Amino acid sequence: FWLKAQEQSPLKVRTAAGMMRAMRRLLPLLGVLSSAAGVNMDEQPGGVGCQLDSAGYASGLHHVEIKVHGQVRLFLLFVPTAYTPRASVPLWLLAPGAYETPGRFLHVSGMLQFGEANGFAFAVLQGTRIEGMNV
Repeated sequence: FWLKAQEQSPLKVRTAAGMMRAMRRLLPLLGVLSSAAGVNMDEQPGGVGCQLDSAGYASGLHHVEIKVHGQVRLFLLFVPTAYTPRASVPLWLLAPGAYETPGRFLHVSGMLQFGEANGFAFAVLQGTRIEGMNV
């Protein structure tokens, strides 16, 4: 699927206020990720009420692309085999360090086995350059 990005300048995080602005811009993406995993956030503290009428993804590892500020971004979405449609499941967001790819992160971290054993979904984000940072 594609996420239509708002026409805004790239994220610049230098102050606490800048961090808050960046987080407000990233929250819609979190809603997309949770919806993609079939996660119901209605009962979560501070949740945005995201849910799907049907299961988002089958169990397994999925390569997903979204478009953010005109740039195609990849993330890997893992859904455990214990997942059943319409059931809440935790969703972890994993953000590897600079110059790390989602695939390489999964290869060295053991997160596939850990997520499966503990029954949670996760998304491994692809980093990008932000002025003054490598994230």
